[in-house]
This record gives sequence, structure tokens and C-alpha cells, in this order.
Amino acid sequence: MFPTNWYVITGPPCSGKTTTTKQLEQDGFTVRYEITRTIIEDLIRSGQFRDECDLQRKVLAAKVGIEQQTPRDQLTFFDTTVACNLPYYEDVGLPAREVQQMDDVYRYKSVFFLEQLPQDAQDATKRETPEEAFQKGQRILAEYRRLGYDVTMVPVMTVEERVELIIRNL
Repeated sequence: MFPTNWYVITGPPCSGKTTTTKQLEQDGFTVRYEITRTIIEDLIRSGQFRDECDLQRKVLAAKVGIEQQTPRDQLTFFDTTVACNLPYYEDVGLPAREVQQMDDVYRYKSVFFLEQLPQDAQDATKRETPEEAFQKGQRILAEYRRLGYDVTMVPVMTVEERVELIIRNL
């Protein structure tokens, strides 16, 4: 397992991960954004049939590629990582081992779990109900704990307060 200077921003769908990482980027930090929305939007725009198993494998491959291209010693915030894919894989019947063999390659410096915000409207890329989103978040949290991370919980608060909490815990 390769040690890194990477920090994970994770949580259930609709927890403010992207908003938080955008604020970190505005504050001068290097960030790697979540790629799933882009992949889904590209598939919809191109009119391609969206097979869930194929989608999850594309997302996993993209996340692995992003990690491989990021210098391990560079302080970087990731808006989700490979480990976040596990519940999505399981939900479509793909073998967990495909994710687990990839989420054990790099050792993240720390993991920040954002608590779920009141859910906004569903769209083509956010399809979970609030309860489904909460359950997915709990499964993501369990995966990081299974990997041995002491996860820092980030409660619902303003984005500025969330960023302050994260920076204090680097």
C-alpha cells in the first residue's frame, strides 16, 4: 500500500462534497473532483444506453486513473475515491472484490465524512431518495472503517465552517 498526502471528502449523495471541495480549491488547495456526474452526463448527451454495470466499471476505472495520475506527495483533496464505489457496485450485483482490490492500493492521509444535507431535487445523476442516500452513506462510511481509517465526521454547517473544520484536522 502506497502512503499519500491525499485527503478524502466523502459522504452520502447530497452531502455537499463537491461544494466543499470547490471551496477548498478556491482557498488554494489542489482537488480532484468526483467523475461520476461527468460520465453519466456524457452518456446521456451521447444517447448511449446506460447499463448500470458498465457505468460502475467506467467510474471505477476513471477514479483509478485519476489516483494514478496524482503525485502521492502532493497535498490533494479528493471528492470521493475508489472506496466510495463499493455500495454502487454491490447495488448492481457486481463483485465487491473488484472495488476492494483497487481501494487497497493507496493509503489516504485522512478521511472526512460529510453528514447528509437536506436533499434537493433528484435529477438524472442523483436518483436516491433521502433514506437511500443515507443508507448509501452508511455503507461508504463502513468501507472506510473496514480499511482502518479513523474517519473525521463533518456535521451539517456552512461550507466555510466545514472547510475550517477540515483544515484544522489536517
